[in-house]
Amino acid sequence: EMSPAGEQLAMFATYSCMGVVDLGATKTVIGSNLVKGLLDGLSPEARKSVQRCPCKITFRFGNQGTLQSEHALVVPVHGLLLKIAVVPGSTPFLLSNTLLRAIGAVIDTSKKTIFAAKFGKTIPIQLTEKGLFLLDLNDLVDTTVSKHAAETHQVSEETKTMSVQSCSKPVSSLPSRANLHNATTHHVTQIGRA
Repeated sequence: EMSPAGEQLAMFATYSCMGVVDLGATKTVIGSNLVKGLLDGLSPEARKSVQRCPCKITFRFGNQGTLQSEHALVVPVHGLLLKIAVVPGSTPFLLSNTLLRAIGAVIDTSKKTIFAAKFGKTIPIQLTEKGLFLLDLNDLVDTTVSKHAAETHQVSEETKTMSVQSCSKPVSSLPSRANLHNATTHHVTQIGRA
């Protein structure tokens, strides 16, 4: 059944581990307010494989606003380590073009699928009423962790050469939502570009 437009927007903004396929984003990002939903939406096996590491990136969005990440979630994706930068607030979960290039994505909009040539898998994507394609992170996660520190985006000279072991803090050691950002609330009024 259909929800009113306002509810759809709210559901989109907090929709579990469904990420927006954002060809305009060069880095994968999520707002700190949505991290719990992302983690809760992952399969138990996938959730166990999530780690975190330092990740200082300034994101500039389409509304000219900027947000700074301090850390990233690290998720194994078939021999790669997907870094999901965490910024303060409610920025939607945006899957970058860098990730899509790294997996060799071939997007078929008529069939609503992405073929990941790197690992030979066809992944379904959903088209929202707002015209955005969503991809379920569970369809990308590989719970057999690779020893390679291949990253889907370069973060800095410091983290570019980081080994898997240096991102070994389990996700349970993430700071609480209250400690992630100060009393200043950051608003991003439109889906941005990083």
